[in-house]
Order: sequence, then structure tokens, then C-alpha cells
Amino acid sequence: MRIGLDATRIHLPTGEGTYVRQIVLHLARQFPNDSFIVLVPEHRDELTLSNITQVPFGAIDGLRGRLKYFLTVGKLLEHLKVDVFHNLSNYGFCNSPCPTVTTVHDLMSRKFPELRPSRIQGLIYRYALPKVLGLSQCIAASSQSTVNDLNEFYKLKIPIRLTYLGFDKNRFTSTIDSDEEILARYALSPGYVLFVGYLTPKKNVEVVVRAMAVLKAKGLTLRLVLAGKKGHGTEGLKQLIEMLGLERQVREIGYVPEEHLPALYRQSRIFVFPSIYEGFGLPVLEAMACGTAALASNVSSLPEVVGNPECLCPPHDEMAWASAIQKLFTDDAYRDAVISQGKCQAEKFSWVACASALHKIYADLGQNTRCQTSS
Repeated sequence: MRIGLDATRIHLPTGEGTYVRQIVLHLARQFPNDSFIVLVPEHRDELTLSNITQVPFGAIDGLRGRLKYFLTVGKLLEHLKVDVFHNLSNYGFCNSPCPTVTTVHDLMSRKFPELRPSRIQGLIYRYALPKVLGLSQCIAASSQSTVNDLNEFYKLKIPIRLTYLGFDKNRFTSTIDSDEEILARYALSPGYVLFVGYLTPKKNVEVVVRAMAVLKAKGLTLRLVLAGKKGHGTEGLKQLIEMLGLERQVREIGYVPEEHLPALYRQSRIFVFPSIYEGFGLPVLEAMACGTAALASNVSSLPEVVGNPECLCPPHDEMAWASAIQKLFTDDAYRDAVISQGKCQAEKFSWVACASALHKIYADLGQNTRCQTSS
């Protein structure tokens, strides 16, 4: 089978970029008899496997990029004789000559349009997505929460398949001797509270900052490390930290390369993920796999990933976050139990299973097409 993959967002330093990269690599390794024609923004050294053909396509950001995608990708797929096409990011759309699968991670633009970087971008995404879905024969959703959102907002007549994401077991479950060296790069010592993610309003880190102030007032002074690139709408974060007098407790260390994350997870005492809305929540899964006690919001997909209801907090309740952090920080037996449960929960998710589920979709669509052609 010749499978086309839209990997034009593979370069993003976000969960979306991780998903695209992992799926392309796992599909190629798990199904060596298939050929994978991969649209990339530019040549990628990590994709040099024998059954991968890279097609540099350039960036598709903005209206101009979407228009280029719409006008050229369909003809390109026809020229390359692709049997099934998978739109891994649902960013662009085209009239594909073959069956199309589209991945949908979340519907933030429908549920929380005010959290988009700009009103115009939110409107573009909101009205482009129905077009993308309308040109698809199957939807791959990252969580049951996303399945529910799709059913709520769209009257789709095509199947929606649940395809949970995974984590890199070699990277996030092995112990590496270089943890101390990596911590030194960021001037950190073990035992901090950690957040990892692209800092935008939906990540809601302010609630944890306020929880730090609550704990400080109780006599428990903890360190909070925020690891992630700053996005739109975070201008007030610095002011909040200063207003609460937490300049010495809260560290922003910026974007952290993926290869450094396991060390940061392992050497933290607690991982926090107070997001308002997620389609999955990869950092929570990675933290649990590394043996870190993880707390997350009790909304959207996060209860599916975390599993343990005791480790879920209302996203806007700093008192609940403060209480949960304090218990994990001071009760070693409880924290050990949470870590053990988290490791077991993490084992339920894998990129191998995700890639296998996606390949089953491709095979089903390809079989249906062959049956229709023969009849």
C-alpha cells in the first residue's frame, strides 16, 4: 500500500509536532512492506528510512499556505499514485483523489474561541475545520473527550476512530546518568514542582502560581519550574509572580529540547498540568512514565490520561491545587502510591498501538475502495 502522510507540521515544538514525528516513524518501522510518501516542510534527517519518500512542500501557515495546499496537494497525490492519504494535522485541506483520514486532537476553537492567539486566526480555524472534515472518509480522534466534542459540534456521517497517543518508552522509562549534567544546564537542583508545555492562556499556569502563594503563606515554600516557550496572552504572568512575591520561587527556563525532558521529569518531585482544555495531554503521560507524581485538571481528556481521580483538580481552584500539591510533597507513602499507579497507567498508551490502529484504518479504507472499484 502507498500511504500519503501530511507531516507539514512536524517541525513544531509542541505535542502536535511530536505526534506527527512519532506516527511517521512508527508506521514506517512497523509496516516495512508499505511505502510512505511524506509531505514535509523541508528534508528531515530523522525520516531517512528506506520505505519513506520525503516530499518537501514548504510551510503552510496562514491563508497563502492553505491556498497553496488546496490547489496543489490533490494533484500531487494523484501524480504519486497514493492509495490512502492521512492529514496528520487537519491544518490544510484538498480534494484528494484517494480516501482521506484526518486526525483531530481537539476542538478548542469551537469550545474556547477566546483562547486563540487572535480572533481572525480563531475564525479561520473554526471555519476551515468543517471543510477538512467534509473531505475526509474517517476521523482519528486523540481521546474520547475529542470524540464527544466532534459528536457535539458536527453531524458527521463518517466513522470516528479513537486512537490514543503514546510516549517514547526508550526515552521516558530508562534511567540516564546525565540527569545531573542536564539539571546543571538550567541551574536546577532536584525536588521542584514542574510544568512542561507551550505557555498560552489555555495552559492556565496562573492557578499553580497562586497555589504556590497559598502554600507559602502556610509555611511551605516550594520551587516551581515552568519549562516551555512563551506564547500569546502570557504578558500578565510575570506581573502575577511579582505581585505575589514569588520571584525567587518561580523559574521560567524557556523551551526545553525533547531529549532533556526525561531528566527534568525524573528530578522533579511533582508534575502539574492545570490546562483548561486538552485533546490529549502528552506531558502528563511522559511525566507518569518517568516515575513522577502528576497532577492535572479534571477536564477534557486529562482524566482519561491520568486515570487516578485523586490526582485531578478543578482548573480554576487554587486551594484545591495547593492542597493536592501539599499532600504529594509531604506524604511520601502517598506519593509513592501515586507514582506506582501512574507508571501502570502510562503503560496503557503507546505509539506502537496508535500506529497500528491508524494502519487498520488505512487498510479498511483501501479495501473498501478496491471493493467499490471492482463492483
